[in-house]
Amino acid sequence: MARVTVVGAGVVGLSCAVRLLEGGHRVDVLARELPLETTSHVAAAIWYPYLAEPRERVLGWGGRTFEVLADLAATTPEAGVRLLPGTEVLTGASPDPWWAGVVTGFGREPLLPAGYADGWGFTTPVADMPVYLTWLRRRVADLGGTVTRLTLSELPVGSDVVVNCSGLGARHLAADGSVVPVRGQVVVVEQFGLSRWWLDEGGPTYVIPANTRSSSVAPSSAAPGSRSRTRPRPTR
Repeated sequence: MARVTVVGAGVVGLSCAVRLLEGGHRVDVLARELPLETTSHVAAAIWYPYLAEPRERVLGWGGRTFEVLADLAATTPEAGVRLLPGTEVLTGASPDPWWAGVVTGFGREPLLPAGYADGWGFTTPVADMPVYLTWLRRRVADLGGTVTRLTLSELPVGSDVVVNCSGLGARHLAADGSVVPVRGQVVVVEQFGLSRWWLDEGGPTYVIPANTRSSSVAPSSAAPGSRSRTRPRPTR
């Protein structure tokens, strides 16, 4: 059994902590922001490989993630994960995406909105992130792990293993100037009966029914920049 410190309490940090605890290790999570204060808290949280490389490894990671989330959707409703159908639309003809074999029910969409030339539909996991993060944190505690608020100026020492899940904080903790944010805007609107997600790859722009109360709308996603601070509070 190893003593492991996980740095960061977003969805990646908590997921790593859960898996390590399930493997029999002692795990402590240290983070400046607690789970419901992180950028993960406002993510639209749909399974979809975006800016993810290298493809051959992402297929393995993403495929396993799909399996785990689909199982949670089927067996653990309190985790806040659902399997939802949806459609991605494109302005030009395109071959099948490289990850098409991972998702459920992938197929071409014969009926498309005006202005689009191609599109496909599939069913994929969608997470209600406040619920999912709360469930992950409770899972960490139930397995004997801890989550502690602590501001770090460098990666901690004293553990057998340190898992760096600090997100944008890695720019400073690991002295890695290549880490930059990909900024975007998310608007949370009242649920109006939307039962499918929609994605326009040109923006990308998406509309995702996060839960029975609200939907997340991302009108744009900006290119990487130099700001290391995020603004996780959504516009309503």
